[in-house]
Amino acid sequence: MTIYKDYFTDEELLKRFTMYAVDRAGFGVTGGNAEPCISKQTAMIYSLAERIHRVHQPLIIMAGSYGVSIACRMIMDYPNIVRGLVLVAPSLGPGLEKMYWVTPLLAKGVVSKLVSKEYRSASIEKLHHKKELEKMFPLWNKIDVPVFYLQSENDGVVYSSNADFAKKYLVNVPLLKIHLFKGRKHDIDSKHHLAIRNKIIQLFKMVGSS
Repeated sequence: MTIYKDYFTDEELLKRFTMYAVDRAGFGVTGGNAEPCISKQTAMIYSLAERIHRVHQPLIIMAGSYGVSIACRMIMDYPNIVRGLVLVAPSLGPGLEKMYWVTPLLAKGVVSKLVSKEYRSASIEKLHHKKELEKMFPLWNKIDVPVFYLQSENDGVVYSSNADFAKKYLVNVPLLKIHLFKGRKHDIDSKHHLAIRNKIIQLFKMVGSS
């Protein structure tokens, strides 16, 4: 939630949206353990997305990094709920991200008990992420909403080659807009808040009038 604080106080967004932030399993205020299966994580969030969709339309999802995998899976598994995607530093292609040597140690065993729940959960997700993304290969043609893709051009955590993956596999989207910022920073949500905010509003105007 902290990295999105600028969005929840942004007057231009508050004039147009009712905004929600979701803690994934194993993060934030959730009491459970990490869930490495993307389709199961998506099912956990679906009931909330469906209730929001009934009250507030159009439903636009802004997601970052690993969360992008869940946002995309939402459209694959539950069509006609989400009207647009804003993807920030998105992890889309299997293996197109940095794997740290310490990740297996943080995911299980003695060391995992010495770190925060968030570090442990992120490590568990990361260990399984490649295989989970491979399961999504046959499903990318189900994404049929406008997509805005934003990332640092030299992102050292999730590689910008994910943009090429998006171009190749998002074959049924009516619009794919890719913007690469200068630099290597992965968490760009705060640094490029205004640029990302403007893309959200642009997408809203597009799908809200369709």
